[in-house]
Amino acid sequence: MSKNHILVIKHGALGDLVQLTGIFKSIRDFHSDSAITLLTDKKFQTFTKQMPYFNNIWSDYRPHFWDLRGWLQIAKLLRSGKFCRVYDLQSSDRTSVYYFLMSLNRNLEWSGNRLKGKLRYKDPNFSNIPVVTRVIRQVSLAGINKIYDLDISWLHEKSFNLDKVKKPYVILVPGSSVHLKHKRWPAENYGAIAQSLYKKGINSVVIGTEVDKSAISQIKNICKEVIDLSGGSLGLVATLARGAIGAIANDTGPTYILAAAGCPITWILSYHTDPKIVLPMGAKVLPIKKENINDIAVEKVEQDMITK
Repeated sequence: MSKNHILVIKHGALGDLVQLTGIFKSIRDFHSDSAITLLTDKKFQTFTKQMPYFNNIWSDYRPHFWDLRGWLQIAKLLRSGKFCRVYDLQSSDRTSVYYFLMSLNRNLEWSGNRLKGKLRYKDPNFSNIPVVTRVIRQVSLAGINKIYDLDISWLHEKSFNLDKVKKPYVILVPGSSVHLKHKRWPAENYGAIAQSLYKKGINSVVIGTEVDKSAISQIKNICKEVIDLSGGSLGLVATLARGAIGAIANDTGPTYILAAAGCPITWILSYHTDPKIVLPMGAKVLPIKKENINDIAVEKVEQDMITK
């Protein structure tokens, strides 16, 4: 298509952004002569700015519904882009408002589930369709039929020397959203597996953020030989994944990066997650699921763990 301004909306979560990298590449390829802007959550700015698919990355203010000033700001921002086409990959109540704010431009082509969008995609079984599958169907209605596989080859940590980590090693991901405790396998279980693997000559590298410090401390108290690389960038996660023989992980964003980088995942789940809908793509993934995540035995996970 000719030189135009294109907007892609995807606030998150991190796992979705990773899974959709192939779609982003497809949009970039289809609009090769266009300026493409991604509107996303501000916490994903550093990550998305590394993607080679966008000319601009905009942070969404995401104002509360009663924040009139905030809505005026986002309306001004959206209209300033003079977009001719929008790919709404979020399809939320919030983006419905964005459609209303931008639809005064009658020439705007909106790809999403909005009722009067020119490129509307709406499946009655929408919420039960895997994210990538429904987005592929959505963009196909806009003429994009060449779909690339997900690709995070551009994501790495240049300053980290992987030779510093003694091989073989596995990656432990004991964290997840702070407010979703039912998605966290007990830290002492990770510690027990790390200790058992160490006795077998396999090292363990633990990753996470500041909110995971307590869990990581418990793991290190059980197995002092654990290598703590928490607090690192998502690029570091991808770099570590490429050298690991496998990973044991909760349902959390970095798990999707590990899989996308080719690291086999033993994936620990509670009732909250349906692996058929949100299965990480890229590497072999073995879901181990119980209604109560605390009922998943250490012995079961270690026995079934998959590696390269």
